[in-house]
Amino acid sequence: MEFGKFPASGFLSNLVETRRFSCDSFLKGRDTDRARLAETARKSFGQEARVLITSSPVHRLANSTSDIDLICVAESDELGLAQAAQQMYDGTNHLESIGFLDEDLSEAFTELAQWSRLSLGEGAERFLNSQSNATIRSKYLERIINGIDAESGTSPYIEHLLHLSVVWAAVGVRRAVKLATMSQMAVYAGWSRAAHALAVEALLQSMDATLSAHGWVCSNSKWFLPRWRRALAEFGVGATSEEWPSWIDASWDKVRAAEQNGHLLAAIMSELIENASSFFGVELFAQWTWQVDDNVVGVREPGGLEGSINTERKRAIDLAPPKLSKLDLSEVSSLVTDQAVRWLHLGRSGFASFRLVGSGEAQ
Repeated sequence: MEFGKFPASGFLSNLVETRRFSCDSFLKGRDTDRARLAETARKSFGQEARVLITSSPVHRLANSTSDIDLICVAESDELGLAQAAQQMYDGTNHLESIGFLDEDLSEAFTELAQWSRLSLGEGAERFLNSQSNATIRSKYLERIINGIDAESGTSPYIEHLLHLSVVWAAVGVRRAVKLATMSQMAVYAGWSRAAHALAVEALLQSMDATLSAHGWVCSNSKWFLPRWRRALAEFGVGATSEEWPSWIDASWDKVRAAEQNGHLLAAIMSELIENASSFFGVELFAQWTWQVDDNVVGVREPGGLEGSINTERKRAIDLAPPKLSKLDLSEVSSLVTDQAVRWLHLGRSGFASFRLVGSGEAQ
């Protein structure tokens, strides 16, 4: 995937130095320092472990109540603590630390590089489908790559940021498009509150995808909007030459004010997919489809799963299956009320999946 948006020089210039300064300033305000954190973490993970400061202090997003998150990388696991989160204290500071093995990290980096070279849709699918069995889950992979070494103050894995940026942006685009189509369905179903909530989330995912394509990858969704606002002000994201970020920013205000205006929400969601297609250089309407799973008929039969499944799945079973088992994204805008209701229930219950065109995989 070549998005042509990485690196963003305004963000990446002096990146490691900026993050080290951010961490040190934050820790000073908490009456501690990197050396003390490393000493505390190594009591549990071994004296040879590399200790990384991660999460909000690295991104200049931490506040006075933020926990301090650490990741320890070790060559061996003599203590049997790899992947086990440890709760620690440094004075009054609450620390959460988790350990990983260096060999597992190398494997994760190799896979990440491979996925970054795939098409946008395939890269996103491969990454998402890996998560159920991943030794290092996505949020920890992001934190490791962005982490600051507590001893040296360097960012030892920053060379993998390009691959992370590409794949994370692809995943964000996928989520944004999925949410945008669900928002449109909710509009046509008459579910105004759901349509608005889904549209808001689609724009937040669009922000995250765009920031990731510029090199600012952060796994915590609560920071999507604060990161976006800081990026607009400080890093040149959304410059006049970039119509897509400017469109997101303008659409955010429109969507926030349009809770009861379904026609406007649906139009904005369609524009989202069109404009993202231009920015990322991929025809996103043709990337994914909604597909009814084969088992939806079987569970409707007497003696099936009706008595043991959740409310949403029961509602989906009560509805007749759609006449067509596949819904292309370009067809969402033509749904009538009962069709939109049916697809929403099928999607929310898991009986219909959002999947890559031509692929058997779904999420």
